Amino acid sequence: MFRLIDVPAPVGRPLQGYSDALRANLRGYLVPVVVAYALAECRRNAVQLWRRLTLRTHRTRLHHFLLGATWPARDILHGYVRDVLMQMKPGPRETLYLILDETRLAKRGKQVARADWYFDPVTRRKQRAQLVLVATVWFRGFIFPWDFFVHAKRGTVPSAEFEKLTDAAARMVREFVPPPAVRVVVLFDSYYLCKTVAGAVRERGWLYVSQAKENRNVFVARRKSKAGRRAKRALRNGRGRKVRLGQHRYRFVQEDADMKGLGRVRLVYSRPIARRGKRKIFVSNDVSHSGETILWHYYRRWSIEVFIKESKQTLGLGDCSSSRSDAAVTHLLLVGLAAALLTHRDVRARGAQGKKAQGDLFARSSLRTLQETLRQEVIAYHLHRILAAPTSRKAKQILRSWTELEVA
Repeated sequence: MFRLIDVPAPVGRPLQGYSDALRANLRGYLVPVVVAYALAECRRNAVQLWRRLTLRTHRTRLHHFLLGATWPARDILHGYVRDVLMQMKPGPRETLYLILDETRLAKRGKQVARADWYFDPVTRRKQRAQLVLVATVWFRGFIFPWDFFVHAKRGTVPSAEFEKLTDAAARMVREFVPPPAVRVVVLFDSYYLCKTVAGAVRERGWLYVSQAKENRNVFVARRKSKAGRRAKRALRNGRGRKVRLGQHRYRFVQEDADMKGLGRVRLVYSRPIARRGKRKIFVSNDVSHSGETILWHYYRRWSIEVFIKESKQTLGLGDCSSSRSDAAVTHLLLVGLAAALLTHRDVRARGAQGKKAQGDLFARSSLRTLQETLRQEVIAYHLHRILAAPTSRKAKQILRSWTELEVA
């Protein structure tokens, strides 16, 4: 990657106003570091970023910025995402989704902050990794990162710093501030279908849609039974209505039941048609919605899986190997700011506040495509400066950065 001399004004303008929340000695780092996160093809650490940024201070100050202890990275991400959503001018009947999911970031170092041994369901083995809870916002097909939480096992951190994953998820729900008048639906998988998270959603007056395991107890007409057993009976012999979600068709049956700690819920039993697939059970606290609507709601949860995968491949979500937990969180929030910046540029490029067809899952381009577009814009900006002032000292510095390309 080339050395970033200057950030073009149209690129850095959306984040320029948030630099005022930083101290004077760190105010000039936010925009170039976030743009470098969005552009870089190298690891996002202090050494590699220092080689690709032109800063007039010592490298240790960039290191202090990446630690994140002296500036509100989380507040800046929240404020930026809220401002972008408000610029999209959401209507009173539109639906916004807050999606929760966790991911594992593989780590090799023994001193990496909050890294421990976790079971990987893909490889069916234990691996040393960081367990990260991710919250994203889906609106009109655009995905914006909202928050990150790095989990630590009990006993590995002081008791005052320990927080369960379900408690962290409930805290994210309580702290989320959506645009006014929109309908909020919270989506999560079966691990977070508990009294803690469902109670936080109920406190906000929102709806949730989740998947449930087959061994969960349900009470229908005051009779206790397993959800998986009822799903098997309900979908026997091709029973149920049909619905198409994306490229696949499903059969589903709905019924109302009571669940411990959740109260009255609507259950939707679903199974794919014309291909092999397991039965799935979905739960919603809104008994007025049809089973088809609940399935469409949960269909949006797949967007967070795509976001996490793209962030790992394109933005270096798992690049941080610091021994300090605040640096690990700051790195994740900087990745979130870079992803939000790329998505914001895509919204503005599409116009009409990023409007889309309601049935589509994605309206934005991939993060890789948005990254390449930004890279070409920065290249064109620097070449224009070279041609406009070919004899200036600044132009020579820019030209030198282009002639001494580094392999990322």
